[in-house]
Amino acid sequence: LKLCPALAQVNLCDTRGNSLLHAAVDAGNPHLVELLMALNPNLATQTNKDGQSPLDTSFKRENAELIIRMRHAENNTGQSIALLQAMDSD
Repeated sequence: LKLCPALAQVNLCDTRGNSLLHAAVDAGNPHLVELLMALNPNLATQTNKDGQSPLDTSFKRENAELIIRMRHAENNTGQSIALLQAMDSD
């Protein structure tokens, strides 16, 4: 694992650029998604080397619970614009 550029400790990435939030979404773990989003709501739109964000993956898997938790965290920090744009583009 390595630190993603200009980000804090919760933003560790693997060699494919997947963050901890990517892994939480892959595992379908809503509690971990909520925790990571509380620490850094920008993780929802952070893309990996394939250009996929955790939010993209949640939409592709039609996991409404994870989408709602990410949206809630984004709204609570006033950063909902990027999330809403991603929702509109799908």
